[in-house]
This record gives sequence, C-alpha cells and structure tokens, in this order.
Amino acid sequence: MIQTPEEYQLALERMHAYELALEALREELEEQNPALLAVAAKGYQARIASLRDEAFSYLRSPSAKTSVLMSASGEVVGLGTVPARYLAGLLERFQSAVEAAGTWLTEVRKEFELPRGASLRNILRLNAVAAGSGSFTLGLEFEPLQLPLFPSSDLCHASITLILDYFDGLQQEREDQLSSKLLLRRIEKLAELLGDKKIRDLRITHTRREQSRTAVLTLKGGERARELLGRPHAGERSITGRLYEINLDDDTFTLETVEHGSIHCTYSEEIEDDLLSAMKKSIMATGTLVTPQTGQKFRLQGVEDFKVLEEPD
Repeated sequence: MIQTPEEYQLALERMHAYELALEALREELEEQNPALLAVAAKGYQARIASLRDEAFSYLRSPSAKTSVLMSASGEVVGLGTVPARYLAGLLERFQSAVEAAGTWLTEVRKEFELPRGASLRNILRLNAVAAGSGSFTLGLEFEPLQLPLFPSSDLCHASITLILDYFDGLQQEREDQLSSKLLLRRIEKLAELLGDKKIRDLRITHTRREQSRTAVLTLKGGERARELLGRPHAGERSITGRLYEINLDDDTFTLETVEHGSIHCTYSEEIEDDLLSAMKKSIMATGTLVTPQTGQKFRLQGVEDFKVLEEPD
C-alpha cells in the first residue's frame, strides 16, 4: 500500500509506463490481430487497475494533499460541518462548472485534445477525498490517472484555473474575459446557493506543482453572471416586443407586446443611441414591471439594458 508522497509519485510513474506500453500494443495489434491484443492487454490493464486502487486509497487518507479545496462560510456552516442539502448542491453544481470549463477548452478554444477513447466527463470527474478542520473545508481530487505525469491532468487543472479566472472576473467586473456562456450559466447556478445568504461565499483553492491560488464566488459574482447572461435582477422582468416609438425629451419608449399590449418604458440615457438604432425591431428589455390599475397600461421602469432579437426568416 502507498503510504508516502514518494511512493505515490512512484505509483504514478509506473501507471504512466504501463499506459504507454498498452497504447503501443494497441497501435501494433489493433488492426492486425485484435484477438491477440485482447489477451495481451489484460496483464497491463490489471497492473494499471491495481496501482489505481492503491493511489485512490492513498488519496482518500486524511493526510493526503488534494489539488482542489472547497470551503464555504455563512450561517449554516459550523465547525467542520455543513448541512447535506447544501453540500450536495455545491458539489453537483461545481462538478457541472468543471465540465463546462473543459468543454470550452476542448471544443471551443481547442487548446486540449481528449485522450483516445476517453470522455470529458470521466476525465474531469472529481472525488471528495479529505476534510479540513476548523471550518467547512472539503478536499477534491481528480481520478488518479488524471493526476501529474498524465497528459489529461493538464486539462483537469486548466479547467479549474478557468473557473477561478471567472470567479475573479465576475468579482472585479472584467467582463471582456468571460466569453463562455455555458460556464457563466453553471457559475450562475452555483451562486444561486448563496442567494438566501445562509452561505455567504464559496472559496476554491487550487494547488498545482506547489503553487496555490484562491478565488471566491460571492453573491455579487452571481449577480454579475446573471447580468452578462441577460437575466433580470431580483424584482425585474425581461419583456419582449417591438420598439416603435422613442421620446427623447423624457427618455421613454413604447414597446408593443403580445402579452401586455403597448408598454410605456423609461430608460437610461446611456442606451439612447442603441435604442435609436433598434427602432422598429424586436427587442428584449429588462426593467421593473409595474402592474397597472384599472384602465391603465403596464409600465416598464428603469430600463438599463436590452438586446435586439433575431427576426424570423
């Protein structure tokens, strides 16, 4: 059994060597003699599986260091505890965010290629392996074969790094660097767990080759993600209709909608030029919807953002 970091590193090197040997065997026999490949591969696969089990057992020990630490603070967080319902949501949504980051890196930016026969979900699968003391802290680690010395480990750690970049970007409002809508949606879902303020923030610490970095997701970051995705703030509504009249004197425009008829809207001067260029087009405007009294029309107040919708062919 693995008991020290040195033994763990040696096990990784051995697994890597067996992986390379197995891949070379596949290249040589896969087409020429698949039956012989099936027999010959069993020995390598058994050795890899055995080393993987030993490595995973070591990683599950409290003394093992993990590459990702998740911690939270708030009313529901006690000394080393957090309610299971919150923990389940945190883990599920953070795992989804990691997979979204990996999708962006492999399919959009094409910075990484998946190993042959591997799926993104399996490569980026996280395990809860250790707990810290003093506050709620959970250690997370990738599957053993995705750890150092294996090419796919770079994708795992790049995915975590990308999430931390987004946490920082949302907190500091650097929206020009946040171009993955899929990842923003996953982070938005993660931030929803902060909405009742029982969890104030979520802190992720990532360690890679003795270098550590920490980023925090707060309620502010979640709200910023909603803005970038075009979601309304709490108490706001997004209304779709055709923009057909603008009054520059009192900063108002009229939106013709299917659901509410004509809606009188007030807007911020900052979007005036954009509104003029969107005249007669279908738009989605976000503001505070005021329900009318009898005989009056709906009003949409404080519109600071809108987007032009694509017209059907």
